[in-house]
Amino acid sequence: MTEQTRPVEVCPQCGATLVTTPGFSAWCERCGWNIQPLQRLRSDDPFDTLDAEMEQQYAQDALKLAENRLNQPAAFSVPVWASVIALLTHALTAALFVGGLRVLGGLFFTTGINVFGFVISLVFGLGLIVLAVGVQPIFTPRKQGERHTSTSAGLQSLVVDVATAMNVPAPHEIVIDESFDAQVVRTNFITRPTVRLGYLLLQLLTPQETVAAVAIAVACSSSADPRTGIWIGGAIQTLLRWLDIFGAADIGSQRVAVRAGISTVIVTKRENIDPIGSGIDKLIGRIGILPMAALRALYRDTWSATQASRYQGDLAAARVCGTAALTHLFAVMRLKNAATAILQRQTLRQHAAAKGNAPRETLITHMREALQPLPEKEMQRIDRAMRLEAAMSSDDPPMSWRLNLLEAHPALPSVVLDATAHARILAELKPLEVAISRQLFEQYR
Repeated sequence: MTEQTRPVEVCPQCGATLVTTPGFSAWCERCGWNIQPLQRLRSDDPFDTLDAEMEQQYAQDALKLAENRLNQPAAFSVPVWASVIALLTHALTAALFVGGLRVLGGLFFTTGINVFGFVISLVFGLGLIVLAVGVQPIFTPRKQGERHTSTSAGLQSLVVDVATAMNVPAPHEIVIDESFDAQVVRTNFITRPTVRLGYLLLQLLTPQETVAAVAIAVACSSSADPRTGIWIGGAIQTLLRWLDIFGAADIGSQRVAVRAGISTVIVTKRENIDPIGSGIDKLIGRIGILPMAALRALYRDTWSATQASRYQGDLAAARVCGTAALTHLFAVMRLKNAATAILQRQTLRQHAAAKGNAPRETLITHMREALQPLPEKEMQRIDRAMRLEAAMSSDDPPMSWRLNLLEAHPALPSVVLDATAHARILAELKPLEVAISRQLFEQYR
């Protein structure tokens, strides 16, 4: 798409003439009108206000931690209460498993037991063991969305080069999905983490920005975040599994939310349809408050350490890909909403034009044509918006603080991807485009 700008209106705040690019938001360079930085949603709930104040304090503490330990990748310490909660969580799992073994063992040392009692004890013992195995994350991964394991030799080589430059083990595998993200996924605590790269994001990146995407994911896989470790992270995953179990319980049509800063866990309760079983459902739902409270406490007590690990991950990634490439990657990742809107519009057009049988592989092609190259004016708006952001995004610190820390410690790239190698990676991933386009078509139509 060629950049074509034209005056369309005047700024409602300062009266300046606005020059915009068709298809992108109008904004004012003079006064900053409509730059649209990420902001926390306003709420009259006093607990939300308290959470916002706590988050700011945690983020400030995290920034100090990161600045004091720029070259110390060791795990951050966590409060005693977090370790106690993790201990109780793991102890409960172990107790269920041992209890199941004892019930089963008792069947072979108990005389005079009838067939009915034997069957009941057998089912109960097996049930305890299955429950204990099911709620622990060591062997049983949580459900993952549809994904494609990358067979790109060029991408695998790049991941190895990045991991080597960071002096960390290479990830277990690389998966490609339909997302617009670059992150690490720990499916269990036995194998090494998995790097997950969004196919849509990779289509819009320059060679060095591709290095940055891989670097930020690998940095997360080796971070000092206690939530990624088997002790605290394992307890969090176990509590999430308990929430999955108790989430089937019924408390009217309420939504029970656990405020854990930005890391909010929401369990949606189904409608009452069985008046006979409603009492049991409510009892189970009230018991489910316990893992919710424990999860909230773990998130709260590890908040600063998690934030600090994000800062350290940024600095480690920048030393591999270069500060400029990483900041540009953050800007491109802000195109997620624009890319989603383009894909949705194209899906509806194809669906209407061919009654749902349009050639779905053109979806991503249309997105590339719409967003490449991105107009310089839109990049300026995104850059200014990021530098105004003082709100959290998921578990990440405020973007303006992340950029300030990166620019205070600039770095040149130690891993460079040339245009030929970049083109090879895209060509090797090209066979996935039809399947991902069809997946997006089914999702948006």
